[in-house]
Amino acid sequence: MQKALFLIGILTLAGCNKSITEPNDPNGNFSNTKKITTVQTFAVVSTNYGVAPALPESVKVTLADNTTENRKVQWYGKFDGTTPGIYLLEANLNPLGTTPYPNQPLAEITVQVKDVEGIAIPWTDSIS
Repeated sequence: MQKALFLIGILTLAGCNKSITEPNDPNGNFSNTKKITTVQTFAVVSTNYGVAPALPESVKVTLADNTTENRKVQWYGKFDGTTPGIYLLEANLNPLGTTPYPNQPLAEITVQVKDVEGIAIPWTDSIS
């Protein structure tokens, strides 16, 4: 069963309540998910006040065996498309329906919401 998470503004992100901490075989092995060693990085996504940001639907990852995969993602985090500022969103990189390798990294993307006049808020090191 999936639950929807509704955030302030116009961005709606979906989540899943499936357990992600239990091994998927009786011996306690995490056999259907390989360890991720690197995650694709993204430039800041800028959007106008009240407009949903165009976010990537997948993220390229490199696995411990040096193969690469594109993983579909669902972004989550605090976001308000009607409040100018900088927002950090994250995404789980484990394939849906699999038990994750412990301590997998998350994908991250920064979204900048411009003010009503379309002027970008000056960049700072702090995230809203």
